Amino acid sequence: MTVNSLTQQDAPRRRWRRWWMLAVAVALLVFHAPLLGFCTHLVIVHEPLPAQVDAVLIEGGDDRHAVAAQWFKSGFANTILLTRRVAVRNVALGIVPPDDFFSRAKLLELGVQDEAVQCLDDEQAHGEWRYLRLVGQWLTDHPRANVVILCDPFDSRLTRCALNRLLPGVDARRVYVHGLRSFAYDERAWWRSRPAAVKMFESLLARAYAAWAGEDQDEPMTWNADAYERELNH
Repeated sequence: MTVNSLTQQDAPRRRWRRWWMLAVAVALLVFHAPLLGFCTHLVIVHEPLPAQVDAVLIEGGDDRHAVAAQWFKSGFANTILLTRRVAVRNVALGIVPPDDFFSRAKLLELGVQDEAVQCLDDEQAHGEWRYLRLVGQWLTDHPRANVVILCDPFDSRLTRCALNRLLPGVDARRVYVHGLRSFAYDERAWWRSRPAAVKMFESLLARAYAAWAGEDQDEPMTWNADAYERELNH
């Protein structure tokens, strides 16, 4: 069999391969929006909310303080919960107040009485999902209560997965995750915005890491003034 005959036999295969690749490219061009839109379901969850909740936890998302204040004033939520992060050096020294201080001030500005705001804190609670552990403790203290967590929509699916992993099933079902729409982009068409695309890939990586290794074990850097002074004295 000559080289020319082999080339003639391979020609139809090459043509079919080129047509196949062209068909795939056309399909991706035509159906890219539904395919990319499907990716949003990997990181974004839409959970129906009940008629009323006992508390709303502010974790993230654009306009989160205004939404929480509106829900409280309308009677949808009875309490607004904040979580205090592990104190970093400037907070431990009293140079700057903790994060919940600014949230309280914003809510007060929006017409929410200070008595309606509760800050969750526990020095024994650590880890990347510390705020969810604090929510779990609050649910234990309020066995008939339910909570809505306000967060960035790209963090909503991971938040739900973390809740299901950390809390008992009966407690996890008392928590609703609500992602707030962004002012900067449309999450449903994330591929049309560079910031949204970056957030999407970060969320995909975070979900993949959580599925593989669970919670991130790296703790934020903290600083204890008393321990630092003892070291200087030695």
